[in-house]
Amino acid sequence: MRIAQWMLSVFVAAWALQGIPLAVDRAAELYDVVILHGRVMDPESNLDAIRNVGISGGKIRAISQKELRGKETIEARGLLVAPGFIDLHQHGQDPKNYEFKARDGVTTSLELEAGTSDVDKWYAERDGKTLINFGVSVGHIPVRMKVMKDPGAWLPTGDAAHREATPEQLKEIDAGIERGLRPRRRTTKCGMFFALLPRRALRCTCISVMQD
Repeated sequence: MRIAQWMLSVFVAAWALQGIPLAVDRAAELYDVVILHGRVMDPESNLDAIRNVGISGGKIRAISQKELRGKETIEARGLLVAPGFIDLHQHGQDPKNYEFKARDGVTTSLELEAGTSDVDKWYAERDGKTLINFGVSVGHIPVRMKVMKDPGAWLPTGDAAHREATPEQLKEIDAGIERGLRPRRRTTKCGMFFALLPRRALRCTCISVMQD
């Protein structure tokens, strides 16, 4: 069974369930896809029951106890149909990891811990190429590594881990984080615990970001 169909039969994207009447009776309508006999769980309405789901135009149009008709039918007996899960702490942000996430029912994968030093580049590398939704924060760690030319592949192993940043470098780090926050509403992560030096050496950058 192909991935997209498997995802649909077991987990339904969170946005699709919003605002859908749970007692709608549209048994005569022909939907693009119907999911039959699944255990439908919706945290917003507290629904937890065997239902049939009708989908057209990529959105849920009906959730009903009655049989629904569709151009494509997915038998979900014994399976769970629910809003897609959101993972806030996922470092694996590549096609293979997105595939695994989809199989686990995760429809949004966010890298909000380490983050990235170049937010626009990060998004451009993924736009239109992923199975699921994705997102990232601008990270103090990668920005610091970039400014201090640290050789670490992911976490600092050189100067960014063992040496205090100079005043000039601190300004560059501040500017790099500010650039990552500017284009759209984003978040930043200050990774104090991955640098093996006094916290006061990182304090200036983190406080300036938080105050902004």
